[in-house]
Amino acid sequence: MATQSGLLAKAAAVSAIEQSAGYTSLHSDGTSRQNQGMRKKYVNFLVSTDSGVVATAIQDHHSADAQAQLEGTKTMFAELKQVLNIPDATECQKRTNDLIIKNKNLMQDRSSVMNNFAGRYEQWRRSLLPAVVENWVNLSRETKNVLTTVNDAYCLAHPILSFQEVADKAVNEWERIETDGRKIDRETITM
Repeated sequence: MATQSGLLAKAAAVSAIEQSAGYTSLHSDGTSRQNQGMRKKYVNFLVSTDSGVVATAIQDHHSADAQAQLEGTKTMFAELKQVLNIPDATECQKRTNDLIIKNKNLMQDRSSVMNNFAGRYEQWRRSLLPAVVENWVNLSRETKNVLTTVNDAYCLAHPILSFQEVADKAVNEWERIETDGRKIDRETITM
């Protein structure tokens, strides 16, 4: 049942991306959790279209670096390709490339790897443009630059939430020192 609902969700995502009038935005959010003594990383992928946001994948990740993020993105598009169910391999790849090219905007939570990932994604996407855009070789340099540029945005909530955790620890430490009647200096703060 989970497999069927996953396939239906991917089919709905493909339909929403293809029917979106303009460019779409690719979002991902990662988390990790302790499981049997091992830290496991998970990433989900969402795409914003002009009709709303669709979920495309939830994946296990082996690491949280830019290359793992790019490989996860490629895997997500490969999974979307599977639901296209087009017998002709050339036509299937063309439709998949169209899905990728429509994603011109990125929104990620991993600000530490975001710039590196955005550059890798833009390079990968750029390599597909000549196969998707008609008369690519005849386009002006300015037009090619507009088509190849990927807009990337940082989620500002994540650094704020991380800062909140650090600030909370600092305030708790300060209260502990004050309660003990000690003086606050470099030696007494042990965060």
